[in-house]
Amino acid sequence: ETMLRLAATRTTAAAAACARTARPCGSVGAATATSSFSTSTPVRKDDVVLKGEIVASLAEEHELSTAQANRIVSGLFDSIVENLVKGKTVRITGFGKFEVVTTGPRMANDFKGGKIAVPETKRVKFRVGQTLKNVVKKS
Repeated sequence: ETMLRLAATRTTAAAAACARTARPCGSVGAATATSSFSTSTPVRKDDVVLKGEIVASLAEEHELSTAQANRIVSGLFDSIVENLVKGKTVRITGFGKFEVVTTGPRMANDFKGGKIAVPETKRVKFRVGQTLKNVVKKS
């Protein structure tokens, strides 16, 4: 009974996550993210491209197996992440530049009107390359 309750809780949480992100999340029970919440068909915006679609396109375009294309795409992402973790900037000419920036500590307002200290943190910054910028402008 405890396992069933746990499974139901996870299913409900997964369905809520799917609803928030509007991405297909597979079958998470009767409460899957749908437009009417009455069927189990996942909802996804057509203007969102997922990694799997990039892999499939690369595989088809270059006559690769899906596994080979997936290794290439994953390898590219892994390499970007690896270099960012090392503190390096990753520049892909014409596409853009990824870099890690540190935001200094600051004071922020909490929801009760008080102040809270926000510690120094790192984040990834992406700057669009000129070629990509021009291509998007013309589209």
